[in-house]
Amino acid sequence: MPNQDSIIKVEGIEMFGSTGKVLTPPVSPTGAIQQHQIIRTFEDFVTFEVSAWVPGADAVTASLYPIFYVATVRCFLLEAKLRHDVNSSSGTVDVEKIVNGTAKGSGVSMIESTFSTASGARTTIRKKPTGTLANAQLSPGDAVALKAGGTLTSLSDVAVTCLFGISMRDLPTSFGV
Repeated sequence: MPNQDSIIKVEGIEMFGSTGKVLTPPVSPTGAIQQHQIIRTFEDFVTFEVSAWVPGADAVTASLYPIFYVATVRCFLLEAKLRHDVNSSSGTVDVEKIVNGTAKGSGVSMIESTFSTASGARTTIRKKPTGTLANAQLSPGDAVALKAGGTLTSLSDVAVTCLFGISMRDLPTSFGV
């Protein structure tokens, strides 16, 4: 069984589904790779991660930062991690909660403060969820996106992984739910 303790997954490490087949992350139309995996349970909670990647030079274009998760059950953000390959001039990346029916870019921040991409290249940066509980929680239909700002010149290869939690009582018990 693969090691499932870390929320950051590295290319080349195979993860297996219940069928024994290697899981491959889906790719969005913009080329952003998305990954969903239940990683552990603890008492009455399940945690899972969702990742998005803005490859190479696409990272300098704010409009290429994707919506990368749509909640199917009530859940909440536990932490977010970002890693980029080359620093920007003065850029930032935010993890944005987009309430169902709201346009991308008009949501609220889910993290304590935006990630700065002006320093820390090739270093994993960790952020806690915002102190505003409602902004860290998702209801079914709410989405999560990356929102870039500032001067993104030279920025390259931005990867973000969000760790979410679900209360076991919020998991559906049948398909008709």
